[in-house]
Amino acid sequence: MRCPECHRVLVLCAVFSGLSCEEPLPPRSNPAIVLVPGMQLSSNVVRVERDMVKSGGFVILSLRNVHDEVLSEEAFVRGYVTLSLREFSGTTHTLVYGQPDLITPGLIVGNTLTLPVQRTLEIMQPWDHRMVTDKAYWQFVLRWNRRTTDKGILYWESDSLHLVVKATLQIFKRVQAIRFPPREYAIVYQLWDMAEPALAKQTP
Repeated sequence: MRCPECHRVLVLCAVFSGLSCEEPLPPRSNPAIVLVPGMQLSSNVVRVERDMVKSGGFVILSLRNVHDEVLSEEAFVRGYVTLSLREFSGTTHTLVYGQPDLITPGLIVGNTLTLPVQRTLEIMQPWDHRMVTDKAYWQFVLRWNRRTTDKGILYWESDSLHLVVKATLQIFKRVQAIRFPPREYAIVYQLWDMAEPALAKQTP
């Protein structure tokens, strides 16, 4: 009889050709894809109030179990997200995601992560849109546009910049990290309760 625990390990190992796993059981046919990666932004509009990011532009990584069995193994949640502005070299910033950044509840009990069939794990980390030098990404904006709300509140909105995102994510200790296809997002910064920025264009 096949050991259920060994079978789970073999299924996970088969997903990644670079992972070295001992195979104590006869080889069996396993699906080529078990975890499907996904990436999105919390919002393409980044709201900045008094020089601090309040919302938007946070990268959400996801993995969906498309296998016909539940995946359950010892958890090791670690992601690396590298961000940069396409228009400006030298703007790279790296975030390290961990278990506290999971936004899908109930998947980890003790040290075990269990991902049911067709269930999606999501992870996100808010960040300040600043480089390690503390220079903010919105300081690279080439033009700002004057805006007012229907209540007459003034704010400034940037022309679009392009955020390039590269990421890897590992969720099981015995399975190597998954590399996500690079993505590019057009983002807009809004400045609220802040002085008029440089290069502002007086548009209605």
